[in-house]
Amino acid sequence: PPPPPPPPPPPPPPPPRPPRGGGGGGEGGGGVFGAYVPSPLEDSSTHYGSGETVLFTLHPTFSVYAASGSNGLYVLTSPAGLSFGGVVHGDDHGAGLSLSHDLSTGRSEACETFSNAGPISGSPQFECAEVELWVLVRPPESDAWSQLGHFS
Repeated sequence: PPPPPPPPPPPPPPPPRPPRGGGGGGEGGGGVFGAYVPSPLEDSSTHYGSGETVLFTLHPTFSVYAASGSNGLYVLTSPAGLSFGGVVHGDDHGAGLSLSHDLSTGRSEACETFSNAGPISGSPQFECAEVELWVLVRPPESDAWSQLGHFS
């Protein structure tokens, strides 16, 4: 009998995905940017926070965008997501930085609250490659940490 036919060739690889992590690294993405909020995040339907809140970029360049004092739109948490300096994906007040409710996408635009002239992400819309949230708190004195010593 004749030999079996050769197997079909493997399918071509899928097309490359667009870069993730924002446009802060230029056309190729990979920017590192975020917000510093000196108080705990709250479940609130109105803006909160203080003028100590800042936006920043770490890569490809280091920049800090301090609060301008022009309004109190520092932080907004809502079912739509998290916003710094405006509303989440809204048109009324452009947010310096906003993240969708599932933290998968975001937007950044010129923002009066932080006086950033354009997106801190490098492009107005981006996909989130990683989201980090750091919380620094002092444990209560009655906590087991207090046995390690006192910190000032």
